[in-house]
Amino acid sequence: MLSKYQVESSDALTQMLRDVQNAQTKLDAANERLKLVLGDDDLDALKAAAQVCATSPRSLQDIERDIRAMSSNGDLARLIAVDESLLERYAAEYTTQVNLKKKLDQMTAGLEKAKAELAKLGEVPAEYADIKNPDMYLAMLESKAKEQQKLKEAAAQAKVAAQTKLEGCRAAVAGKDLVAEREQAKQAFLGQKELLARWDHILEVFQAQKAAQANHPMEDMAARFSENLKAITGGTVDSESANKDAVDVAVYSQNRHVRYATLSEGTKEAVSLAFRLAVLDHLFPNGGGVIIFDDPMTDMDTDRTAAACELLKAAGERHQIIFLTCREEYLPMLAGHKIKFD
Repeated sequence: MLSKYQVESSDALTQMLRDVQNAQTKLDAANERLKLVLGDDDLDALKAAAQVCATSPRSLQDIERDIRAMSSNGDLARLIAVDESLLERYAAEYTTQVNLKKKLDQMTAGLEKAKAELAKLGEVPAEYADIKNPDMYLAMLESKAKEQQKLKEAAAQAKVAAQTKLEGCRAAVAGKDLVAEREQAKQAFLGQKELLARWDHILEVFQAQKAAQANHPMEDMAARFSENLKAITGGTVDSESANKDAVDVAVYSQNRHVRYATLSEGTKEAVSLAFRLAVLDHLFPNGGGVIIFDDPMTDMDTDRTAAACELLKAAGERHQIIFLTCREEYLPMLAGHKIKFD
């Protein structure tokens, strides 16, 4: 579009549009002023009348008749006053008829020039045809130009920052074999992925084994044994049964797996008592069992002894328990009938 109107920028095209609008304004003004000067006659008629006046002047009677005809109400004084006022205004602007003709010629020339410029400019683009106020439109373009300039400056700053970061990355990897490092990382990732797959398989097998052991026949006894052992030891010693076919128990002291042989004598007694009570409940789930203990707590400390006695009293409500001891300090801690032998 710039090449079509022989301009080099949008600003030049905007200026051209303003020139067109100014030329059109001047043309319209010249036409109005010419129409005002000519009145209802056209220029050719006035020229012809001037030729007639120059050769054969009209009589005074004809002129007076025409003057009266020009007045619609016959008030010649009013008509003369209006015309004199108009004449004074014209005289003030144009001084003489010679100047008036000169002014007319100038306006005619300006009109022709404006028409020529308008024709030279050709058709105004549609995007500019509806612009009513070129100054306002130009201010809007300048505002947009400033916004674009800010965006351009921000982009330039971002570019500089990106270049700086790029140079830093280049310096960080200078002398390094990135391909080899990538291959090493890839192999390490694949190794970890394979290891994860193995652990997932182990977890899957473990979950299957756990599900298979969920209903093994000794589960109730294992659970009761663990409860009894925790009750006697205050939770410091625990157990876990991992064999569904036999009573294979692991013992934990303070969350550490220990062998039975390394336990203290008091802890061994706690394990034994808890286990025997668990077997009793397993064999007689509805109660009614009979069991005999012969001083099962000789090496337990005071706290465990008291806890063991509470456990025996609770079991005595379901089963027949015979407790043999030579220590009278147990008697207040146990319920039931007491029989002394001398």
